[in-house]
Amino acid sequence: MRSPANTDSTLETPTYSELRRISRPLLSEKAYEAIRDNIFSGQMKPGAWLRQEFLAEKLQVSQATIREALNQLVLEGLAAYFPHKGVKVVAISVDDLEDIYDMRALLEGLGNELAATKLSERELAQMRELLPHILLTPDSQSLETARDSDREFHWIAIRATERDHLIRMLGQLWTLIDPYMVYGRFWNIAQAWGRRIKASKLDLQDHTQLLEALEAREGGRARQITEEYVHRAFQELRQQILGSENG
Repeated sequence: MRSPANTDSTLETPTYSELRRISRPLLSEKAYEAIRDNIFSGQMKPGAWLRQEFLAEKLQVSQATIREALNQLVLEGLAAYFPHKGVKVVAISVDDLEDIYDMRALLEGLGNELAATKLSERELAQMRELLPHILLTPDSQSLETARDSDREFHWIAIRATERDHLIRMLGQLWTLIDPYMVYGRFWNIAQAWGRRIKASKLDLQDHTQLLEALEAREGGRARQITEEYVHRAFQELRQQILGSENG
């Protein structure tokens, strides 16, 4: 016997006919990026208040737009909300950073182990092409290129895992540590430039070894290399932070 037709309108596929295509980035996203970049560069110091009215005037947008941008920063852990007071840039302690780096070592190590069997030859070739651009040179203009190349190198492998929750959690961790990496705020003084270049050379060696493990499809070795270099990167960072505080 044929079942009667289901007349429940709630089961119909919605058309969303009233939605309109977004033709340009939202202003709140642009405002978020501008504020985030200032935090990453160290211009907005840990503990600094992020005043809506001042930021709105500076960026020539509405306070509602700034409020959306600040909400995003709070969600990502770069800022904290204090009731009846406002939003301020988070001050991450050395102990906090150690926890974050430990989590990154574990999750990214797992990610690279998984990626070893999933990366395509094209993706591996892209990572190989990025390698020389990771290295810092005495030319200060290489900083942005090195930072962008380093990020893309890692994220080609992370995205290749196709593990949504892993990708999301690593994205949150990278957001928190980005201002503190070898290209970050504790390396901004001119006297540290030589140490930055030396650290960059060590990073290049680690990245090369990681890529070789991925190309050989040796997931376990890729995981071990990842965990070792992430922990070493934190120890270098700890020295830089303590040195800047004592200097």
